[in-house]
Amino acid sequence: MIFIRQLSKAFGDRPVLNELGLQVQKHEILCLLGRSGVGKSTTLNIVAGLMEPDRGEIEIDGQLVERNGLQGKRIHIHPAERSLGYVMQDNGLFHHMTVRENIAFGLEAKRLHPNAVRNRVDELLLLLHIEDASGLYPHQLSGGQKKRVSLARSLAPEPKILLLDEPLSSLDEELKEHLKFELKDLIRRLGLTVIYVTHDCNEAQFMADRIATVERGTVSSIVRCRKVDVLAGTD
Repeated sequence: MIFIRQLSKAFGDRPVLNELGLQVQKHEILCLLGRSGVGKSTTLNIVAGLMEPDRGEIEIDGQLVERNGLQGKRIHIHPAERSLGYVMQDNGLFHHMTVRENIAFGLEAKRLHPNAVRNRVDELLLLLHIEDASGLYPHQLSGGQKKRVSLARSLAPEPKILLLDEPLSSLDEELKEHLKFELKDLIRRLGLTVIYVTHDCNEAQFMADRIATVERGTVSSIVRCRKVDVLAGTD
């Protein structure tokens, strides 16, 4: 489903990624685990098309969407054409828009019929349990609500792949524990392929099918996780 090959990136004279390679299977949740600054978020930004690598290539569902510094012509497919949803660490919500407007933004940019936009937004408001907050602005939301809105906006165009950058960060432990069950169940029900970034070992073990540990800009190890019973809430 996703092939990442020889991905390298430096900011000035500081290397961040060093020949990083990964393969993510269809419907798999792959966690990138590592401390801050090892290149996890940079990897997501490059996969999303928000940043170009100095070297490497990315293939999504059989299509080369990124190539630079390797044999063949340079390729950079626009983020909107990659069938990806991306939940950023800071949620990335538009502060001047209501919850409904935030979720509708990407759909309206595609010039969908207003009725189709409204129906899809209504569906997501119910799915993420935020229908009562539809008319609120981001500053009026709790931390958990902001995460749900960001997730709903990312899911609005019905992407095949979801990129999650520390999606449970900055939440208190009780809320984090509750949301991780909801999030994993939602991912399974929607049949998504996910790259999930975290620095939390326990969170990675709960969420992932496989965990790729990232150190010094490259994958140092990959381990398969045992299955967790999401509905029962036990492991």
